[in-house]
Amino acid sequence: MSEKTRKILIFLTLPIALIWAAYNFPSGKKTTSQKDHPPVTEATIQPVSATAGEPDARLINIEDQTAKKWGLDPFRTYLANRRGGGTPSAQRSWNVKGIVYNPANPLAFVNSKSVRVGDTVDDARVISIDKKSVTLDYQGRKFTLSVTKG
Repeated sequence: MSEKTRKILIFLTLPIALIWAAYNFPSGKKTTSQKDHPPVTEATIQPVSATAGEPDARLINIEDQTAKKWGLDPFRTYLANRRGGGTPSAQRSWNVKGIVYNPANPLAFVNSKSVRVGDTVDDARVISIDKKSVTLDYQGRKFTLSVTKG
């Protein structure tokens, strides 16, 4: 950028900056948002104990929310299942999300875990990994899973 171009830019931006500053400079006038709300005084502030007799409709009851299935802590359930403290599922399911195939060392993603031949995922041992399928052994039963879309 040449010296002349830089001077032109400075002389053009300086008036714009001054106009912006004059427009945004705080004045003694009240804005529309200040006119809508009355000022807060000590008479309008009530202590928490004053409203203890009747519950406010805007408050949320934590016990009711945690009793609902969607209100539970998702991490607590996840950690309990990882430690073995969760409820065992009667039916297991495995999903193959992807396969990185190399004849010497294939890799598959089963239930969001990367596994190789011989590894276990959710109590099932990986027997073989092909280009489009993974063969698992679970309690003596062998089954083949294909890559799922999504």
